Amino acid sequence: MTYFYSYDEENFNYEDAEEAAEYACELMETPKLGDKFSIWEGCCYGEKASYWFDANRLLDDMAEQHGDKCLETEWLNYTTKEQAKELKELISPIIDAWADKHKLHPDRFPIATKDVKEIVYIITEITTSCDGTITDVKFKELEQNDTRLKN
Repeated sequence: MTYFYSYDEENFNYEDAEEAAEYACELMETPKLGDKFSIWEGCCYGEKASYWFDANRLLDDMAEQHGDKCLETEWLNYTTKEQAKELKELISPIIDAWADKHKLHPDRFPIATKDVKEIVYIITEITTSCDGTITDVKFKELEQNDTRLKN
């Protein structure tokens, strides 16, 4: 399973949680010791090319092409879900083998939004320069049962 991370729960552009957390922390206007901020972890799906293969579309396309050439519109109109599922199971390994051979699997994937998990961090240390400018902020991930999470 592949995971990507987001600082805004929408754009999952980070492959590393620490990088997403650093950016989220940078977005804070005036961070204070003990402040909390979040990033989100999203589980990807559709990592193999075959995930995007739709057997019903193939059947529809075949029927349409046949209808255009042979003037028959009923062919393949009554295939069942089980038949389409069987076709996908037969063709998917071929699509993936072809994608493996040519290195054509997708390299970015949608995030399964139902599986998005919030990760909460707390600022543990702030370093400032002589003039009070923040030069460094350290933070750590809060554990799920950490009581400091409750305000």
